[in-house]
Amino acid sequence: MKKHKTINIFLILLFVATIVAMAIGTVIQRQQGADSAIDTIYASIWFIGLWIGLSLVVAIRAFRQKVWRNKPQLMIHISLILILVGALFTKFDSTQYQLQIFKGETNRELPFAIRLDDCQVQKHLGSEAAKNYSSILTISESTGQQQQLTISVNHIGRYRHYRFYQMGYDPDGGAAILVAHDPWGIGLVYTGFCLMMAGCAWMMIARNSNYRRLLSKLSALAILMIALGQTAFANTPPTLSRHQAQQFGQLYISYHDRICPLQTLAYDVTYQLYGKHSIAGLTAEQVLSGWLLYPSEWIDVPTKGGKHLADQQALQQALMEGRLFKLFPIADSTGIASWHSPSDRLPNDIDDTVYLFVRHFFGYCQEVAFLGHLQQLDTLIAKLQRFQHQQAENQLPTTLRTMAEHGWNKWARVKPVAMGITTLGIILFVYFIFCMGQGRKMQKWVTLSGTTAAMLLAIYVLLMETLRWIAQGHIPLTNGFEIMLFLAMTLALSGWLLHNRLPIAMPAGLLMAGLALMVAMMSGGDAVMTQLVPVLQSPLLCIHVSVIMLSYMLLSFVLLIAIASLLGGQQEQERMRTISMLMLYPAVSLLAAGIIAGSIWANISWGSYWGWDPKEVWALISLMIYIVPLYAQHSAWFKKPRNYHIYCLLAFLSVLITYFGVNLILGGMHSYA
Repeated sequence: MKKHKTINIFLILLFVATIVAMAIGTVIQRQQGADSAIDTIYASIWFIGLWIGLSLVVAIRAFRQKVWRNKPQLMIHISLILILVGALFTKFDSTQYQLQIFKGETNRELPFAIRLDDCQVQKHLGSEAAKNYSSILTISESTGQQQQLTISVNHIGRYRHYRFYQMGYDPDGGAAILVAHDPWGIGLVYTGFCLMMAGCAWMMIARNSNYRRLLSKLSALAILMIALGQTAFANTPPTLSRHQAQQFGQLYISYHDRICPLQTLAYDVTYQLYGKHSIAGLTAEQVLSGWLLYPSEWIDVPTKGGKHLADQQALQQALMEGRLFKLFPIADSTGIASWHSPSDRLPNDIDDTVYLFVRHFFGYCQEVAFLGHLQQLDTLIAKLQRFQHQQAENQLPTTLRTMAEHGWNKWARVKPVAMGITTLGIILFVYFIFCMGQGRKMQKWVTLSGTTAAMLLAIYVLLMETLRWIAQGHIPLTNGFEIMLFLAMTLALSGWLLHNRLPIAMPAGLLMAGLALMVAMMSGGDAVMTQLVPVLQSPLLCIHVSVIMLSYMLLSFVLLIAIASLLGGQQEQERMRTISMLMLYPAVSLLAAGIIAGSIWANISWGSYWGWDPKEVWALISLMIYIVPLYAQHSAWFKKPRNYHIYCLLAFLSVLITYFGVNLILGGMHSYA
C-alpha cells in the first residue's frame, strides 16, 4: 500500500511539473520568441526527462493495476509509448534541409542531386492571390539512376526515406523546398496514433467497459430523473433610391482577392463604419452608393467611433480616393483579366477607349447625380455590367454562388440572434437550477419553448453556413468567426436532440450557443469572406477543426453540468456525475482525435507533426487535464461527486486558455482559430 501511494505521489508531481513547464514555455514564446521557448523548455534534456519519467511511472502504475486485463486500456498505454519513442527518434534521428532552387538549377547538398525542372503558381481567378504552388523535381543518383517527382502544397513527394515539401514560390522562377529525413519517428508516431484511436473507440463500445456500465447506470436512473447605438443624423445624406442602389449592388468587384457582388463590399463598409448593416432607413447599397456619388457630404456622417476609430478613418479615406472600387476588369492578350479601380495604375497596352471609360466613369456618374439626372445612372450601371461581362466573362461567379452570397449578406445577422439566444439561455439555465433544487421538473411549455428555440437556431445557422460555403467555395471552418458559428450550431442541435434523456442539455445548449455567437460577433473582421491560402486547402483542416469543436461542445456541457450540480444541492450530484462522465469519455476521445488530425495535417503541410505552437501546447494540456478524472475515477477523492464537479469546473479554464488565451494574449501560428 505504501509503495502504491509513493507511485501516485510521483505520478502527480511529474504530471503537474510537465503541464507547468509547457505552460511556461508558451509564455516564454510570447515574450522572447519561439526559438527561445524551444531552447529553454521543449528541446531541453530535463523536459525530455520529465516526459520519460512520467511515461515510466504511468507504465509502472498500469502494470500494478494489471492493465493487460483491460484490452482497450492496454492498447492506449502502448500507443502512448509508441508516440513517445517515435518523438524521441524524430528529435535525435531526423534532419531537415531548407533548399532554395531556381529553374534548371541542381542542388547537391543531399546524398543525391536535385534539379528543379519547373515551378508554377496557380492563382485564383481574377486575383493575384496564390491558389497553389507546384514543382517538378528530378532526383539523380551517382549511379545515373533518376526519378522525377511532382510536389505541391499539401502534396508530398517521397524518395527513399526522404520527403519533399513545396514551401513557397519565387516570382523569378525559383521554389522553396523542404526536404525532411525521418526514417523511424513518423512511422512509430503514426502507429501510436492509430492504436490510440482504436483504443478510445474500443473503450466505449466494449461490453464490460466502464463507459457501458455508466450507460446502464443512467438507464436505471432514468425513471427517477429530475429535469434537471443607433447613429443619429441631423439630415439624411443624399444617395440613390433603394431600387437603383440594389441594381448598383448587383455589379461585381474584386474584394479580398475574390470576385464577389458589390453588395458584399457595401455590407462590410457599412458595418465597419457604423456598426450596423443599415442606417437611418438606408440599405447598405445606398450607403456605399452615397459614398461613391456624394463623398464630400458622407464624410460628415459620424462613424461608430471607439477603439477602431483610426481604422474607420482609413476606410473613409480609401472610399474618398476610390481605391476600394475595383470594378473594372481589363483582359490581357491571353484573356485573363486583372481588376482595377479608377485610381490604380492601368496596364500600358490598354485600349484608349477602355482607358477613358475606367478613368472617367465615376466622375461622369457624380456629374449626372449632381445634375439630378438619376435616370441616366441606370444606363451607366447597365453599361458597366456589360463591360464586366465582356472583359471577365469566365471569371465571374456562377449564378448560384452570387445568389448564395446575396442571401448571406441579407440574412446573416449574428448580433441580434446572439443577444437573444444568450438572454434566453441564461433565463432557462437559472430556471433549470431552481427546479432541480425544488425537486421538480420544468414546466412543459417552458421546455417546448426552449427546444423550439434551439431547433430554429440550429436550422438558421445551418442555412447560413450553407450559404457561406456556396458563396466562398470552401467549407466555412477556417477562422474564428466560422468556427464559432459551427460550435453554436452543434450546441443548439445537441440541446434539441438530447433534451428528453438529458433535460439540462436544452438550457445548457442554448446558453453556450448564445455565448459562441457572441464570440463570433466580436470577431467581426473574420466574417469577411476570403480566399484560402494554399496550405489551408486540405480536407484535414475540416476534420481537425470540426472534431476539436465537437470536443469543446461536450466539454462545455460538462462545465454547465458541474455548475448546475454545485448550485443545485447534493442530492443530484451523483446522477449528474454519471451524466457528466458519459460526455467526458467521447469529449476526451474527440479532443485526442482532433490533435492527431492536426498533427497529420501539419506533417503533410509543414514537414513536422508537432511544432510546440501555443495552441498545440494548450490543446495537449487540456487533453492531459481532462484525462485525469477518467484515469483516476476510482480514487477516493474523485469518488466524491462534489470533488469531481469542482475539478471539471476548474478544468474548463484550460479550454478557455486554449481558445481565447492563445488568440488574445499568447499569439502564435494558430491564433486566428
